[in-house]
Amino acid sequence: MVRALSAGYSFLYRPVCSDPAVKQILLAMNEKQSFIIEELDDYHLVIKADEEYRIRRELEAELEKNTYSLEGS
Repeated sequence: MVRALSAGYSFLYRPVCSDPAVKQILLAMNEKQSFIIEELDDYHLVIKADEEYRIRRELEAELEKNTYSLEGS
């Protein structure tokens, strides 16, 4: 999908659905390297499509850090 922006630029974009907690993680990640084009509501963001794979990998790694595991206990 292509969305034209007012400055004459266009980006490939992809809507992303998440819960509000994941959205907050994505917003924090966006501060380091911008990929969010638009926040639609509490559950949906529009991101640059060419960043999707990288963002999914980083989000999975971040969520893994916050996952409790019985192993090693």
